Amino acid sequence: MNPCAIPSGIPTWFMSTASIKFLLKAGVLGLLTLGMPALCGAVLPHREAIFRQIPGWVQLSSLDGTITLHTVQGEETVHAVLDAGVLVLETEKEVFRTEEDWITADCFVFDVDHDGCDEVMLHVWKPGSFGEFQPFWMEPDNRREYSEHLFIYEWDMNRADRLDPVWMSSAMPVQGQNVLIEEGGVIRILAPDGSETGWCWEDWGLRLVHDARFPKTG
Repeated sequence: MNPCAIPSGIPTWFMSTASIKFLLKAGVLGLLTLGMPALCGAVLPHREAIFRQIPGWVQLSSLDGTITLHTVQGEETVHAVLDAGVLVLETEKEVFRTEEDWITADCFVFDVDHDGCDEVMLHVWKPGSFGEFQPFWMEPDNRREYSEHLFIYEWDMNRADRLDPVWMSSAMPVQGQNVLIEEGGVIRILAPDGSETGWCWEDWGLRLVHDARFPKTG
């Protein structure tokens, strides 16, 4: 059975910035899971206020290691450091650092869209649900409230910062204490109440393929 087979009648679960722009204009496949759930490291004083904006159940991963990414342009080796919610990627020099007001809970490298090349997926807490663009039919975004997101990037060796945004989600509709990548590219999101959902890339977005949103007992 294809783990990414999409049950009928299940809609895309959140909108990407790219899709909003379009509307306004008209072993395990995961090659590397960066880190394991861990307590955050030392938090700089100017970021303490940011950490107070997220729930206490949030778990942050940590990483200090080397990754080899496979792209249409070839392979590139990257040194990645994820500590206290900040992700830094380096080749011969620093090429990417997450935004100052983001808290990056985890980072994954795997073939999200099954095209034979690696993508980078970040599990991020940030202020507001949307970025520059927002659907006109929705209430104005609360830019002061933190929400969690999955951001997907292509690795582009022609870009100075390497990460080319492909799909920048609005706020996730489920809580994600942990995110895991399973065989077949299924993204498992584990909630703090013990429930879980599974998501897979289809066409232009993540679709629900498994739903077990009920607390585990016993």
